[in-house]
Amino acid sequence: MSDWIRVEDRLPEEGQQVICTGFQYANTFGRRYVAPSTYHDEVFYGYVDEDDDERTPPDAGEMHSPTHWQPLPAPPTE
Repeated sequence: MSDWIRVEDRLPEEGQQVICTGFQYANTFGRRYVAPSTYHDEVFYGYVDEDDDERTPPDAGEMHSPTHWQPLPAPPTE
């Protein structure tokens, strides 16, 4: 069973922190990302390493072409 929610079906609450997935460069030929993000003003914002370069920090900003999202899991209790 998948916990992923299609963005066409429902969007997160304003300010909700979620896990977002989609394709970079607005098409299925781009690399799929899965990243934590925050939903604000009808946009998913987060961090994705667009260059696959571990030496530089990932870019922060609007997530490219999100397709699905899910709530963050509950934090550990121990």
